[in-house]
Amino acid sequence: MARTISINEAESRLAEIIEEISASREAVVLTKDNGPAAVMMSVDAYESLIETMEILADPEMVAAIREAEEEMMARKFLTEEEFWREVDG
Repeated sequence: MARTISINEAESRLAEIIEEISASREAVVLTKDNGPAAVMMSVDAYESLIETMEILADPEMVAAIREAEEEMMARKFLTEEEFWREVDG
């Protein structure tokens, strides 16, 4: 769960909070008037989130992921030898 701090606290400790976020990749929820107002996160975490959203927005990609999951659950996968045979094919 993301840590929650007030915007006022964030203003007074901005450099420190940015360092913590960058090191931990955990988000911080900023509150204003006792309610959530914004979220701060590392660039790496943000880019991962955007990439995940792009993948989930692509129906073909989601179908391929589901198919792969089903194959794994059914233990339908290639051995390393079979994989390289197909790659070298």
